[in-house]
Amino acid sequence: MLYDFSFGLCLDMASSSSLLSEEQFLCSICLDVFTDPVAIPCGHNFCKACIRKYWDTTDLCQCPMCKEEFYSRPDIRINTLISEMAAQFRKSSESYQQMCKEHDKFLEMFCRTDQTCVCVLCIKTDHKTHYTVPLKEEYGKKKAQLGKTEVEVQQMIQKQLQKVKDIKHSIALSKRDAEREIAGSVQVFTALVHSIERSQAEFIEVVEEKQKAAERRAEGLIKELEQEFTELQRRSTELEQLSHTEDHLHLPQSPPHPSAAFLPPRTGLRSVFPGF
Repeated sequence: MLYDFSFGLCLDMASSSSLLSEEQFLCSICLDVFTDPVAIPCGHNFCKACIRKYWDTTDLCQCPMCKEEFYSRPDIRINTLISEMAAQFRKSSESYQQMCKEHDKFLEMFCRTDQTCVCVLCIKTDHKTHYTVPLKEEYGKKKAQLGKTEVEVQQMIQKQLQKVKDIKHSIALSKRDAEREIAGSVQVFTALVHSIERSQAEFIEVVEEKQKAAERRAEGLIKELEQEFTELQRRSTELEQLSHTEDHLHLPQSPPHPSAAFLPPRTGLRSVFPGF
């Protein structure tokens, strides 16, 4: 918080008649009245927290104002004299801010019409027709309102926290249910896949066994056909020889030869290969 010294304030200190200016009690880093002022070796004063933070954020250990460098970080201690004078300066400046700038009286009243602090002379002049109350009364009222508002805000915070907690709990339950459903579906589909694979293997085995059986029967039939073919060739040769004979006595006496219609039928071929 910066204090308003637009009038070139000079304070009459209670313990001294010296005239002190604003600059003597302001930290050049935070530009506010000293808090725990400390002096560094070059003689300049800073807030203890300000100079520590400044040194923590720079590579060189030096004075922010005169730039004098130090080989190591100085051991700083609170300057009690400057600290007491700064505290008195702050108190005096606060008192000055509580004074009416127009009538040089303490601001003891509050104008609810204009929502501003006024003195006893203000309510007789500019705020004569306004609704004014003692400042302490307004302070108590605002304090009570703030307390009530704070309670309401805390209740709202607790409600919001409970909502967040409930949502997180719902998410956890939903996640658990989803994981359980996924695990169950994985188990079901895994069993289904295994069943399909097993059925497929059994089907392939049956088809392959049928094929092997058909091939075995076909091989047997092929052998039979080959034997028939050999027999037919033999008979064909005999017939051809007989057809060319000129022996009028031998041909009539030769045994009869069956026709092709009386050859052994191919009974098993169609059962193996339906197309035959």
